[in-house]
Amino acid sequence: MEIYPGIYKLQVPIPNNPLGTVNCYLIEGQSGWFMVDTGWFTLETFNSLQAGLKEIGLSFNDISTIVITHVHPDHFGLAGRIKQVSPRTQLLTHQWESTLIESLYIKFAELKDKMSAFWHAMGCRKQTSQHWTQLRYQSRVCQCYFPDRVLYGGEILKPGHMTSKLSGRLDIPRAYLSL
Repeated sequence: MEIYPGIYKLQVPIPNNPLGTVNCYLIEGQSGWFMVDTGWFTLETFNSLQAGLKEIGLSFNDISTIVITHVHPDHFGLAGRIKQVSPRTQLLTHQWESTLIESLYIKFAELKDKMSAFWHAMGCRKQTSQHWTQLRYQSRVCQCYFPDRVLYGGEILKPGHMTSKLSGRLDIPRAYLSL
């Protein structure tokens, strides 16, 4: 759905989740498209995103830059898969989110042990804390990919030849998109 000239919102499914969908945004630049968030790492979500791109005459290869707002799997999950099909696409995350990728998706067992110990220290029985940790983090629905560029806040981003400032928001001539 075009929400402003050159800015599209694509709703993609989050299977088996009460939220139902997550929003991905596309912003047209002069020599490429800027995508905000990617959706959950499932074939259904990938196909939905691909169909949404096709509806507006695009493919994954038209996306020059992806910015991930945060590395929860519903926002970051497809980033690695998109990089596979479009290797020239640049992936950007904030420094804080970049540091979470390793603990959430690569060294997951260490995080699970730390969370279990935390909940046990908070007074949960050991079995309860282990069970909660497994429920909360068992679903690693992400094809992990480290960012091509780490953001620190206030950078000037140029998807295509469009100049925008990202610091909690994306300022575009004649438009304002809050991230």
